[in-house]
Amino acid sequence: MSSFVSLCLVVCFAVAALSCSAAVAAVETTWALLRVIGRTEELNRNYLALFVLRTLPVSAPAAIVLFAMLPSFMLFEPRQTTERAEWWLIALAICSLLALTFVSVRIILLLLASWRTQRNWLRSASKLDIPATIPVYALDSPGALVAVVGLFFPRMFIGKLVLEALTPEELQPAVAHECAHVRSLDNLKQIVLRATRFSRTFARMDHALCNAAEISADNCAIMAGASPLDLGSAILKVARMKTGPALLPITASHLVPQVGTSALRVRIEHLEAALENGPTQQTSRYSRWFVVGAVLAAYAVTLPLFLTLCHKLTEVLVR
Repeated sequence: MSSFVSLCLVVCFAVAALSCSAAVAAVETTWALLRVIGRTEELNRNYLALFVLRTLPVSAPAAIVLFAMLPSFMLFEPRQTTERAEWWLIALAICSLLALTFVSVRIILLLLASWRTQRNWLRSASKLDIPATIPVYALDSPGALVAVVGLFFPRMFIGKLVLEALTPEELQPAVAHECAHVRSLDNLKQIVLRATRFSRTFARMDHALCNAAEISADNCAIMAGASPLDLGSAILKVARMKTGPALLPITASHLVPQVGTSALRVRIEHLEAALENGPTQQTSRYSRWFVVGAVLAAYAVTLPLFLTLCHKLTEVLVR
């Protein structure tokens, strides 16, 4: 491996370690401040803002390396460079590689556990003729289950106890709720969250994100035509059934996750408000793409100056 390539790899991984540490500190500090001023409950209802904050330790290093350090290094660093990385820079790069390996192993274990669970359930499941965007199956056990399992080929599983307890009017919004999880790629998001759960603060944020995801899926189901009254009734019936041991720690989106009675109360209050005032208007996809386009346009306009500054920072690190 040439000195240019080895130096580039060391710098990129070291910068990733530094930016990840800074992002973790920023998330911890921001969440602590929000708790002090009592604004966490408000953020809990804004899934997008909470998810962006929670995933900052992943998105920040990736963006900085891919859009800043790597392009500047490739453009401005001489291919025949003889510069050597300092020991502390190499140590940071090793830490970054170890963290990446740790996260990758977590992701693989989660995917394997989910795949094995889905495979075992399919052996005893029977397919249901229910209108949905994904296949729906009935299960004998666990009987109180209503969940979507799987990442690339998701399937919905409904316990027979639930099928016996819910009326057709209640089953339809429950299925619509789970389909909303699929459209939002919530299982994929769960993998990212679980694999990057670095501290208790991140666990608390994941709990809040779970609540926000359920409220968002409820709202999507209502906007698709589901009755808030029937959806609320279905949620309460399934919640009363969940008296046994916790479900397996797999990547799945449940109709009623085991996150406590306070989260359930917030959902019911949200459904009552939707029954009176209609569903909460969510952020338009067009507005999100507009924000993304504006950021990319600003990046393109400032690219020459931005990459020059990044290369100067790289020189400071190397020297």
